Amino acid sequence: MKITKNKTTSLLSALSLALTVNAYAADIVVDPTMEIVNIQTAINNAESGSTIKFNPGIYYLSSGFVIKKDNLQLLGEGAILRKVSGDNYTAIVVQSNYNVISGFTINGGKSEGKTIQGGGIFVYGSHNVISNVRVHNNTGHGIGLGGHIDDLPCGSNKVVNSRIFNNHMIGISEYNCSNNIITGNHVNDNGLEGITIDVGSHRNIVSDNRLHANCQRGGAGGIGIDQAEFNIIQGNIITASQKKCGGIKMNNRVGHSRYNVVNSNVILNNDGPGVWLSTYGEYRSNHNTLTGNVFSQNTISIKMDELSTNNVTVGNVIKQEVSEGESL
Repeated sequence: MKITKNKTTSLLSALSLALTVNAYAADIVVDPTMEIVNIQTAINNAESGSTIKFNPGIYYLSSGFVIKKDNLQLLGEGAILRKVSGDNYTAIVVQSNYNVISGFTINGGKSEGKTIQGGGIFVYGSHNVISNVRVHNNTGHGIGLGGHIDDLPCGSNKVVNSRIFNNHMIGISEYNCSNNIITGNHVNDNGLEGITIDVGSHRNIVSDNRLHANCQRGGAGGIGIDQAEFNIIQGNIITASQKKCGGIKMNNRVGHSRYNVVNSNVILNNDGPGVWLSTYGEYRSNHNTLTGNVFSQNTISIKMDELSTNNVTVGNVIKQEVSEGESL
């Protein structure tokens, strides 16, 4: 479905927004009748500290929104961002710091192969907050935190109280992005991992999330970790991961995973190990701590590959397993 509008009305709306957004922070209101390019212009012209409120309704996107300024709030309670073209693009891309994205529902899109495109929200930059969003049925990742662009480091972002489901790739992906907090989210039925902490993503906290039936097409685990250190995985409920992925896997195909803490999680009914500390070539899972976790109905509770050493397992509760095997 494509919305058509009177061009004069659209131009007047854009002019009104341009006049409103001057040298001062402002509250800006947009609605589904506006051209997407004019909404992007409003975002571009907004001063630091401005709030851009999306009125409820469906916004049919032929391209994504890009945020390049710091300290903006995009509020979308009741707003649905629906991607309708066949191009590879992400609905919201944040290339700046101290922004808030809240309330939106984001779905649709197309991505060919393993790219970040075709996703819901992708964040470069630091100190951004994504909260209370619903991101589903995208053909890229649901939410991506990662990478560096134009010397802009990624880190200290938050993803909270959101629902991330039925995306073709990873639910929430961290890649070369540290000191983030991912908490209170429902992450389910995604094609690959529910949450990843990958490739130079250190000192993150992943807590109190519910992950269910991820790895529909494959992946490392409900939570996948690779070349990441000093992360805390705590208080999550991880269930029914598919394709022999298991609950949590330190995958180590890129580098070592060390000094991580896996604490007080409930890990049950996964098609694979509850936690797998793996070795891949020269890369190992060493000096990790597993404590106070509850395991039940996994194929095995805790699996440690031979060269994954100096790990600590204390106070874990192991209940009935699906099949016999060495567990700790």
